[in-house]
Amino acid sequence: MIIYANLEKLEALLNRVIESSCSDFYKKNYLIALGQVLLKNKNNLSFNNSSELVNMFEKLPFLMRQNITSTHPNERLYINRDQIEFISYTSGTTDGKPLILYWGHVDNYFYDPSLGLDVQNILILHPALNKNFGHTFVRQCREAKKPLTPIFADYQNLEQSAVLASATSADTIYTTPTLAEHIADHINKKYDSHKIKLLVLFSETLTSTKRKVLESRYPNAKIANVYASSEIGQILMYPSIDDIQGKIDLMHMQTEAVVAAELIDGELILTMEQNKAFPLIRYKTGDFFKIFGQDPEDSKDSARDISTCPILQWDGRMDVDKIRVNGLEIKSEDIEQALSSCRNDIGTNYQFHFYSALSPQTNKETIKIVIEISKNFINEFSKREAEEKILQALLDKWYFTANATLQTAVDKGLALQPEIHFVENLSVQTQKTRHIVSHIK
Repeated sequence: MIIYANLEKLEALLNRVIESSCSDFYKKNYLIALGQVLLKNKNNLSFNNSSELVNMFEKLPFLMRQNITSTHPNERLYINRDQIEFISYTSGTTDGKPLILYWGHVDNYFYDPSLGLDVQNILILHPALNKNFGHTFVRQCREAKKPLTPIFADYQNLEQSAVLASATSADTIYTTPTLAEHIADHINKKYDSHKIKLLVLFSETLTSTKRKVLESRYPNAKIANVYASSEIGQILMYPSIDDIQGKIDLMHMQTEAVVAAELIDGELILTMEQNKAFPLIRYKTGDFFKIFGQDPEDSKDSARDISTCPILQWDGRMDVDKIRVNGLEIKSEDIEQALSSCRNDIGTNYQFHFYSALSPQTNKETIKIVIEISKNFINEFSKREAEEKILQALLDKWYFTANATLQTAVDKGLALQPEIHFVENLSVQTQKTRHIVSHIK
């Protein structure tokens, strides 16, 4: 379902990539979908009306991350080489495949890092901004309505970053929810968490439990949950001032930066031309959203005006914040809420692993859950007590399905009794904190 489209920009973009003499990356992938239109119009795309354009657009194949990583960046370059402004690189911690992107000049990012609040000095504590996109963020800070000062800290040395925050009177932090929690104690020792007026968080799910923890750590800070990715190269969605004041996690898309946006089975599909070196056309982000205020039964309604974008709500990232196991959707937020009933300070010190197993009750395939908890988190003498409390909280409080707690699921043979292992290091280590890992193929 298309939720937003600038049809004039869309037609122009499709013609640009089809006619490009720099790359045929899209053209060769679109020949089947566009063959008749191109043949009729002598390799030019033109449409009798907007419905014809939309219908054709929805027939184009999706762009997947693996399509990008499996193609050399030279083969998907849509500008001259001397127009490349910088090259970004991500190590592929989610899928194990590194991603190299060429970037051209961006005329306008359409983003004010202050989010309309009275702040000045922004501490940057985020891998993507610290490594690849720092210089573009500097530009956004200087082009803001009230120019801002970015301060580049070291997310691998939180104590020194807190010293830097103190020396520069930082009043805002751009970071992940995990790093925000980890640096809080250092901020209090070396600076003062009361002086932080704005926390801008992205790249991980901000659960309601984590929000409460951060509100207690930064008592005077407004918290804004925003959306960005390394493929997009900028912050694209964020809450309004009223949302921030009301502690509501809603996402307003900066449509000036977007050509088209779709939600297909909840997944955000983006078409963007901000990066003219490699525009994204029907890119599957792997990020899931819901339309705020919309009944799920109305999600296929095609009568909506696509010239404006609805307000969205974050619904997690597949294989990071939620997974599908034997037809069931497992969300890290549901697990975290259950755990908070016994330990609200567990933070990033746990990981749930899901395996396929045979149920002794039904002799059918079922789910085995192994819970890893960092030894550093649990005092040696309280392991047994912690194990009992955590296990009981999960069995009673975690709704494994919409209507059944984990205890009910175990009783019915849908899952085995969970095992808790205390480990030196969690099994799966990536830049993005992963609390749920499926081993079921």
